[in-house]
Amino acid sequence: MIAYVLTFIAAAVFPTALAAIGGHLATSAVPDDKKKRKLLILVWVLACCGVLFAALQQIDAYHSDTEHDSKITNLQSTLNTSLQSEAYMRGQLETIAATIGKLGEKSSDPVTAELASAVAKMAGGVKRLLQNSVR
Repeated sequence: MIAYVLTFIAAAVFPTALAAIGGHLATSAVPDDKKKRKLLILVWVLACCGVLFAALQQIDAYHSDTEHDSKITNLQSTLNTSLQSEAYMRGQLETIAATIGKLGEKSSDPVTAELASAVAKMAGGVKRLLQNSVR
């Protein structure tokens, strides 16, 4: 928040104040008092409007940045949850493949051995797919 205040002071208040003072001093050369008063009012109203609009712009920038940071935090949280879920599923698949692989080694049934081989190939393919998706 302090950065927005300092930016507001540096980019709006100081330059506008200098311009307003310059305009105020420039009106001293006007001989007609009525015209001089109108010009002074105009200079200071414009200066105040400039400061006000700069303040509104900084407030909008602050809210926009805060909203952006919140969305990034939520997105990072979702990504972390997704990665944890992916790691869990990968572990489950590897466990299933290892279990069926051991079952296929011990079994004399050719269908079980073929099933174990197919699951092991699927697990390897899914593992490669998941590794490629992380990159």
